[in-house]
This record gives sequence, C-alpha cells and structure tokens, in this order.
Amino acid sequence: KYEVSIGSRLFAYWKCCNKDKGHPSYQVIVNDKTEKNSCPLCRNWKIDLETYCNNEENQKKYKEKFGRELKSILDDWHTDNKIKSKDIRHSDNEEQIFWNCPICKRKYSSTVRKKLKSETGACNECAAKQRKLTQRANLPKEKTLAFANPEFIKDWHPDPQKNYIKELNLYLTPENTALGNHTDKIWWKCHICGYEWQKDVRYRNQHQQKCPKCNYEK
Repeated sequence: KYEVSIGSRLFAYWKCCNKDKGHPSYQVIVNDKTEKNSCPLCRNWKIDLETYCNNEENQKKYKEKFGRELKSILDDWHTDNKIKSKDIRHSDNEEQIFWNCPICKRKYSSTVRKKLKSETGACNECAAKQRKLTQRANLPKEKTLAFANPEFIKDWHPDPQKNYIKELNLYLTPENTALGNHTDKIWWKCHICGYEWQKDVRYRNQHQQKCPKCNYEK
C-alpha cells in the first residue's frame, strides 16, 4: 500500500458507487477526483447517478455506443500495446495507447478519449498540418490577398515552386493567403524591374511596401 496525497497527479483506479451493477473501473488523476467527477458511465449520459446505475438498458446502450466508437479507431491500433483493446471498456480511460497515424503512418501515443475526439484521428503533428490546410481552404474571400489588395498580385512570383510549403504539400496563392498572414515568407518579383525578394504579406500591406530596388533607385 502507498500513501497518496489529495493533490497527487497519480492515475488511480476508481469504482462506481454501485459496483454490483456491472460498471467497469475507471482511471482518473487523484487531484481531479471530485464529487462532480463521477463514474464516466453516469457522467457521459448526464443523468442522475442512482438512476443510471440501476438502469440496465442505459448500461447496455453505453456499452454498445462505446463499442462502435472504439471499433472505428481500431484500424490504427499499434501492435506494441501491452493492453488489449477488449480490456478498454469506457472512453474516459486515461492510459496512453500506441496508435499508427493514419496520415504519416508513424507510431504515436494518445488516450482513447483524445483519439475519439480528434477530427482526423492523426498524430499531433499531422493534425496541426490538417488544421492549417482546413483554415486556408475555408479562408473567407474578403480576407484573401487577391480580394483585399489585388495590387500586390502583380508582384506575386510567377514560379509556383518559390511559394511552395513542403511540409503542408501546399502551393501558396493570392487566393489562399490571408492579407494578415505574417508566418509565411512570400517570394515576390517586381512586375517593373524583375527584382526578387522575400517578405510576409502583412508587413507589405501595413507599410505599403513596394519593390525595394525600385524604391532605392528613386
């Protein structure tokens, strides 16, 4: 036996107050265990604890629902896991599980709950990339460089490879680049003298920067 303080960050197993009704044990950090942090079966269905624990139909519905959810991600299950998928009986299991990323195919770890909530079911790196791609794809037309400052399009570098983001596999264009973008260093080519330079869109817009060479020669 070990002495555990009330503020411990240790994951501990807990049992529902009506353990004789067939509830599985669940893991919660000791410090997070409060009166409101009840049995995940009861909490997930958002009904009274006593009502749920004595309702076999609700138990059956939860198990069926979670079974379908778990099955939907088992294709990414990694063979290095010591725990078996059949031993995971609720979505609040906080154990770190190994998965194969469906995008990059690399091994990564995540809890079942985070895996189920993820829109892509991918590792953190791939999920972040996907969010960036989605943001660009859903960029409102009025916020794009092409709409908000079409004058700059004259200087957009004509070589697509110059403004290609390899890690996103994305070619930047005035249509998918926001006028306030300051993270991407865009390649420009002066439509007058042909000078090439790099500068983010937001800086050019805020300072109404023109071709550095043309300005210098003036």
